[in-house]
Amino acid sequence: MPPFLLTLLALHLLPGLHEDVRAVSVSTPAIVRIPDGEVSVGTSDHDLDVIVPLCHAVSDDEISCSPEAFAAEMPAHRVFISAFRLDRTEVTQRAYRHCVTASVCAPARSSETDARVAGNEFPVVGVSFADAQRYCQFVGGRLPTEAEWERAARGDGARSFPGGDLYNPRLADHTAGSGDDADDPDGYRVLAPVDSFPNAASPFGVQDMAGNAYEWTSDYFSESYYAVSPRVNPRGPVAGSARVVRGGSFRSSAYSLLVSRRASVAENTRDIELGFRCAYD
Repeated sequence: MPPFLLTLLALHLLPGLHEDVRAVSVSTPAIVRIPDGEVSVGTSDHDLDVIVPLCHAVSDDEISCSPEAFAAEMPAHRVFISAFRLDRTEVTQRAYRHCVTASVCAPARSSETDARVAGNEFPVVGVSFADAQRYCQFVGGRLPTEAEWERAARGDGARSFPGGDLYNPRLADHTAGSGDDADDPDGYRVLAPVDSFPNAASPFGVQDMAGNAYEWTSDYFSESYYAVSPRVNPRGPVAGSARVVRGGSFRSSAYSLLVSRRASVAENTRDIELGFRCAYD
């Protein structure tokens, strides 16, 4: 039985918690099993062949689009990841609200009235690292490591995007340059409901791994970490000033959606671009 179900079962037996537990059980997103195996982590020469032209499509700056600009994702290296489970979609606002109602999670810092970002099936955004971590613990999980995230997004092969090797502007909630542009080719002005791009699923069937909301991972960020990363279940540096986020957001350009792209965000940041999903041992 998955750990989160064991947790819910145990809580179910405690007096006074029946209704809260039932609500969490119903609203927890579907979970996908990611088998153990090796994955190529980081930006490879193949990925650079994809990233650089896409970068130049939105920028004339030779320096910001040069291979050296992606040094924090190099060198590409293979790592072994043990089997784990991962939410099939980003955590929704409906699911997160149960944690808030149970007085475990702080309310998300995003509009509850703006139809572009407020909706039960939209990803919850405006949550800090601690908020995301607390929710995952609430449902019996944890935040994924960035290596686990890339394993789930890339699969066993070397695809550059979760949905395949080629960029398709209609398969991710992102932007060609202006995040609130209603004419974006993906059809959404800002956020999109989770599971809006079924043809963009990763090889393991995980959805929403490109665009919509950046996703918190458990790893501290270091630009030089890939040079010293362990080759089995890497978990990032032991300390740092920021955490790694993955996947890009609705404001991201195409080249930020590659599975190898990583960014750093201060832990206490609560931004409309920041969401998450949970992993389970």
